[in-house]
Amino acid sequence: MFNLGFPELIALGGLALLVIGPKQLPEVAKAVARVLNEVKNATKDITGTIANVKSEATSTVDTLLHDITDSVTNIDSNEEDELLAKNVIEEANENQPTPQNQDDDNQLSLLSQEDLEDDRS
Repeated sequence: MFNLGFPELIALGGLALLVIGPKQLPEVAKAVARVLNEVKNATKDITGTIANVKSEATSTVDTLLHDITDSVTNIDSNEEDELLAKNVIEEANENQPTPQNQDDDNQLSLLSQEDLEDDRS
């Protein structure tokens, strides 16, 4: 936690023995151990809470991403269906003679008949 090696711990123990004294050192050591244990437990609780929140957020984002992907796929397929329907309608309209084209055909046939009559005369 603090990157203390064995020599540093011995030095801290000797310093604590001089400052606190031999009678109170065991009580202070127990109190420090309790505080460190509580800090460690609080850190675990906070880490666990953060992990749970992260997991829930990831799950929610994945669900939303899946829903959005499905929606976009449905929109794309609807657009494809709509384009296909438009193409079929356009092809059907192109294959049907329009009234204007029928008039042109009638005029051509009339001209052909007139040419034939002129040629005969």
